[in-house]
Amino acid sequence: MKFEAGAEVVEESKRQDIQGIINYCRALQTAEEELKKRPFNLNLLLQLHSILLDSLRGRNKARGQFRVEQNWIGPPGSTIEEARFVPSAPLFLKDHLGNWEKYYHGEERDPLVQLAIVHAQLEIIHPFLDGNGRLGRILSRYFYTRRNSSRARCSTSPATWRRIARNTSIGFVIWADPKAGIAG
Repeated sequence: MKFEAGAEVVEESKRQDIQGIINYCRALQTAEEELKKRPFNLNLLLQLHSILLDSLRGRNKARGQFRVEQNWIGPPGSTIEEARFVPSAPLFLKDHLGNWEKYYHGEERDPLVQLAIVHAQLEIIHPFLDGNGRLGRILSRYFYTRRNSSRARCSTSPATWRRIARNTSIGFVIWADPKAGIAG
C-alpha cells in the first residue's frame, strides 16, 4: 500500500516484485469485470498481457500484442539452435490460438484435466515474447473458477491448496480467494 501511495522503494528488485503484485491484482480485477460482461476471448488475453507486463520485465517486448517474430526458450544469450524449446512460427499463431480458444470454451468431462491442457497448450503455443507463464497462471484461476461454478465442485481445503502451492510451480496467488481471507 505504501508503494501505491507513492512511497519510495530503494531496491529495484523489491520495486519490481511490488509492481508485479500490483499488476497481478489489476489483471485479476480486469478479468473478473470483463468476464461478467462477456465470455473469455483473445482480445481479453491481449488486454491481460498488457496489464501484467506494465512497468516490468518484458514491457518493451510487444506488450499486449501477439508475437510476430520467432522466439525460443533457452539460457540467456543462447541461439535458437541451443534452445530447450522452440514454439511454432508466428505464421501459425492465429490458427493455433483459434483452436486453443475453442478448446478453452469446450466442456470436457474432467475440468481439472482440461485446465492442465489449456495451460500447457498456452505455454506450448507461447503467443507472446515474454509473460506467457504469468498470463497462464492468471487464466488458470479463471478457467477453473468458471468450470467449478457450473457443475464440478472442488472439495480441496484452503490448507491443501497452500501445501500444493508450496510444493509446485503453480503459485498460490492464482488460487487465493480474497473473499475467503486465504493467504498463501
